[in-house]
Amino acid sequence: MILKQKRIALHFHIPITIKGDGYYYPEYYGSWVDSLAPYFKEVVCVTYSNNQSDENKYKIKSSNISLIDLGEKPILRTTLLKHKKYQNILLKNLDKFDMIFYRSPSPLVIYFYPLTRDKINIFFFIANMLSGFDNIKGKINPIKYYLWKTYWTFDHAYLQKYANASLTLSNGPTFLKEFVKVKNQKIIFTSTIYDKDVQDGKKQRDLNTPLRLLYLGRVSNEKSIDTLIEAINILNKKNIEIELNIAGSGDPLYENELKTLVKNLKIQNINFLGHVSKKENIENLMDRHDIFVIPSSWDWQPRTMWEATARGLPIICSKGVKSPYLLFEHEKDMLFVNIKDSVDLAENILKIRNDNALRNHLIDRSLIIAKERTIEQSVKLQINNILEYSNVHN
Repeated sequence: MILKQKRIALHFHIPITIKGDGYYYPEYYGSWVDSLAPYFKEVVCVTYSNNQSDENKYKIKSSNISLIDLGEKPILRTTLLKHKKYQNILLKNLDKFDMIFYRSPSPLVIYFYPLTRDKINIFFFIANMLSGFDNIKGKINPIKYYLWKTYWTFDHAYLQKYANASLTLSNGPTFLKEFVKVKNQKIIFTSTIYDKDVQDGKKQRDLNTPLRLLYLGRVSNEKSIDTLIEAINILNKKNIEIELNIAGSGDPLYENELKTLVKNLKIQNINFLGHVSKKENIENLMDRHDIFVIPSSWDWQPRTMWEATARGLPIICSKGVKSPYLLFEHEKDMLFVNIKDSVDLAENILKIRNDNALRNHLIDRSLIIAKERTIEQSVKLQINNILEYSNVHN
């Protein structure tokens, strides 16, 4: 099968923004769409449209993009209740594509698959919605918790059933255990970095004074940024010259709790930078720091982790961040610390500060990891798997 003659549909729940000069997506998704486009005759985005999305700042560059418009994105409950409406839209447009790529989980996937089962179906696992439920138990209304967990259990079961009959790609090794009924998963890693984004050699390797630590990502409870603040407090008591910059936004209540914690501990060397959006600003910010820290109590594989590796930053990562902890080795690739353990985190910060050989080794490993998992590399693996599967099932 020659893919260049085929039209591939992409479905995910992230809405597209339509402007007079083209289509816009968040960079992590839009860059993936652009990377797939050269391999196909046409890429058909089966998605909601939304002209007011603040996240959609990446303009699709490819010219062979079209749209099956599902309309304005409703809340999740409405999506599920009106799933037949979306099925009818897809049913009327089945002749516009030859194969479909489901980025999963996405609420409409299990309703769309029965309509596309006779085409080439590709499932791409990027998360398991059931895994996060233990972290929100007790934090939301018990009835709401029960209803949503029941729904996502139902979704998870059907998603596995349909994916097992299709080509299935997984964005990391964790899914081998979390989607156990899908027998032949192909592990593919995706990131938001291109080959050109990776520093071939990190020129600045001298430590800053004070030592500069960076957290960049969503500010929310599961990120356990409070553990990082407590680690800084421990280091302050040891008279270590250190500075922590927290970049990002999210839950304002949690952010206020963090600021109150900083105030109560009387810490002067922690700064809240707010949201950083532009790619060049993120790169410049990372280049001014010595260590990148991911203290999350639960996470998959944060996009900012890949960006940090591309800038050659040594990484300290909580064992609660699933894919990196399973994929990479302690001290060989990055340092791993116990979940919500500020003492362990402080000790590992000191380890990088005091061991110049280890620090330079981790810098080198970050650059190698980034180079091996750029968009170009991951898309090549996806395309090879799609081509192999299509030739067998055509």
